[in-house]
Amino acid sequence: MRVPVFEDIKDETEEEKIGEEENEEDQVFYKPVIEDLSMELARKCTELISDIRYKEEFKKSKDKCTFVTDSPMLNHVKNIGAFISEAKYKGTIKADLSNSLYKRMPATIDSVFAGEVTQLQSEVAYKQKHDAAKGFSDYAHMKEPPEVKHAMEVNKHQSNISYRKDVQDTHTYSAELDRPDIKMATQISKIISNAEYKKGQGIMNKEPAVIGRPDFEHAVEASKLSSQVRL
Repeated sequence: MRVPVFEDIKDETEEEKIGEEENEEDQVFYKPVIEDLSMELARKCTELISDIRYKEEFKKSKDKCTFVTDSPMLNHVKNIGAFISEAKYKGTIKADLSNSLYKRMPATIDSVFAGEVTQLQSEVAYKQKHDAAKGFSDYAHMKEPPEVKHAMEVNKHQSNISYRKDVQDTHTYSAELDRPDIKMATQISKIISNAEYKKGQGIMNKEPAVIGRPDFEHAVEASKLSSQVRL
């Protein structure tokens, strides 16, 4: 007894139709779309709507974000990052300048002269700027506190007093030198010094002895007294 096979044939025919339809879709060539005014307007409206939605979402999420305050550590990290970036930038600029065509050009008399003139002008401008900024330093514009001003005035007053005292002592000493007793005491001191020197040299026996004489002893006492008065 034979079994009918109509169902299998039907399935095969359906699969063949589906495969043919897919091949037809693959063989379809898409035509280029020409953008007219209506399509351009629709595209701009779409971009505007998306931009508005983006701004609305940003405003909604802005209140939810937590902003970190600038701590000393964060400021330090920022400063280090800025310093590193600046150093890298300067290094790149120097490398580019060293490899530039101008640097690799052979030096001529005009270029050497121009370089020397530029360097000289830079030095002169730097010195002028330095000299002009001497009187505008922070120290020169600092206000003197009352304590510092008072201390400076006291020091100045003490210096004036010491100077006047030294001047008066000098005048007094020079006036005392002209007195007769001071002159006599000075001469006696010289005689005593000469006598001690000669005694040390062993020539005192050849001269008349003066030690022990009344006038000599009186002169010695006067010399001691004048020394005490001077002190």
